[in-house]
Amino acid sequence: MWLEKGRATTETIPGKPHMTAAAVDILGRGWAASPGRIWLRQRENGGTATWRCVWEEPRLTSPIVSLSVDVGAVLAVTVDGGVVEGRLFER
Repeated sequence: MWLEKGRATTETIPGKPHMTAAAVDILGRGWAASPGRIWLRQRENGGTATWRCVWEEPRLTSPIVSLSVDVGAVLAVTVDGGVVEGRLFER
């Protein structure tokens, strides 16, 4: 579910992964996580918002249960205490 300008909509992330954590950064971009993946929601040139996978590690099967996000930075923690930290560099 996404709330924007007072209107709630539902969205689906490609592949319909089992989402385990979500956050919104200061720019209003959505972040979501599933085991082994982190997704980012953003608008391209003011158009339709899309979700894209910005990080993937198939060997990480533990659910990500916490996301801390800032502009271009993310910190994720898994249920068993694993930590993923990274930066997003725009294309």
